Amino acid sequence: MAKKILIVVGVLVVILGIAFIYLNHRNRTLSPPQEEVYESSEGLTFKVKYSSPSVRNRLIFGTEADGALQPFGKYWRLGANESTEIEFNKDLMVGTHELKAGTYKVYCYPDANEFAFCFAPADGAWGAMEPDAEDELFRMNVPVEHLETPAEQFVINMRNKGGVLYMLCDFSDYRLPVPFEIKD
Repeated sequence: MAKKILIVVGVLVVILGIAFIYLNHRNRTLSPPQEEVYESSEGLTFKVKYSSPSVRNRLIFGTEADGALQPFGKYWRLGANESTEIEFNKDLMVGTHELKAGTYKVYCYPDANEFAFCFAPADGAWGAMEPDAEDELFRMNVPVEHLETPAEQFVINMRNKGGVLYMLCDFSDYRLPVPFEIKD
């Protein structure tokens, strides 16, 4: 009798374990993870890891009253699911702010004309929860550029323009050019 009880308990533990793993990871596959890598002739390697949601006929940025998926002024993890992380091997300047070589979490607060980009140490946390403000290294306002042809899927590309590396975040009809420069 004790042997049958142990078998039943073992089977239940296995089923609960499988269910827990499935429920914990099911949303992580809805938006495929992406990675953009940039390597420069100056030896800079810049890597961005993010998840890439789609517009699917939804209003992405706007007011809560308009039913926007990402309301103005509210935390956005810059993608979906996992936190967006950047990693680079040289000290960089982001506007007037210095970032030492390493890995950082990037997120923002959208507005109609500019987004407040925030940089914090990478902690591997799930992106759904708004990070604590005291963990932020700094915020930087990035003006919005509007795309002529909207981007159906959120994408981050790297472009080198006149010695400045831009992390271009395109989603819906928004482009956000975040400038990085190698620190001398």
